[in-house]
Amino acid sequence: METSLSILTASLESTADGILIADGKGGIIKWNQKFAKMWGIPEKILDKYDDNVAINYILSQLINPDKFLAIVKDLYTNPEKLSFDKLEFKDGRIFERYSQPQKIDNKIVGRVWSFRDVTDRHKSEEALMLSEEKYRGIFENVQDLFYETSIEGTILEVSPSIKILSKGQYHRDELIGKSIFDFYSDLNERAALISKLMEQGSVSDFEITLKNRDGSRIPCSLSSKIFLDVQGRPEKIIGSARDITDRNIASDALKLAKQNAEASDKLKTSFLNNISHEVRTPLNGILGFAEIMS
Repeated sequence: METSLSILTASLESTADGILIADGKGGIIKWNQKFAKMWGIPEKILDKYDDNVAINYILSQLINPDKFLAIVKDLYTNPEKLSFDKLEFKDGRIFERYSQPQKIDNKIVGRVWSFRDVTDRHKSEEALMLSEEKYRGIFENVQDLFYETSIEGTILEVSPSIKILSKGQYHRDELIGKSIFDFYSDLNERAALISKLMEQGSVSDFEITLKNRDGSRIPCSLSSKIFLDVQGRPEKIIGSARDITDRNIASDALKLAKQNAEASDKLKTSFLNNISHEVRTPLNGILGFAEIMS
């Protein structure tokens, strides 16, 4: 008997979870040090098996003690049930709680309660979820096109803004799994992009021309980066594309204005040269006549 008790005690103390073993009426039978530490219950209370005081320690720390108490009562009313949920503490901690019937010779003699502190994991999951929600919000509302493709050119992801870029001719869902080569106006531009990415790892303001469903052309500026797998091999390309139609129109207008200004400057120079010649010719005669008169 003592050997069995020693084995039980050693087993309880070796686990990272807080363990409490109770009898069929909820009375405390055995616990481990982790349980006492997690709940902050003084060992003198546990040593005296003061169940009411111990349960009050537990309930006083929970945000929703009535819910936990209702679960406990239900489990002792229905002793065959397994139960799992999370407990939220007033100090911000979060425990996973698991309970199962304790059987001897296939007869239920009590329950085993297991508690695990998952506060750090919960905070990490919450931060990750917030980050994903923020990314998703940006992804779905940004005007630029964000995309992912395999190195071979299969479209893995594209933002809903493809509808804006294509002027309503394409939607996100119909493009996933398609080949990006189908949308290049000039396939040499794709080859040049891959070559530059392989050489530099990333590119900015790389100009290409995509073709729309109706055959129209969309000049775009790409900013892209190669992502590597765990073996360091190129796995996919992630980047953004922006319609630069207006930029090109403005650039062309600027070039035309420069050409017009240069042509105007040449005309002005020619005009001044002609005026200078026309004025200088009669002026020479007047100066000569004035010299004769003097």
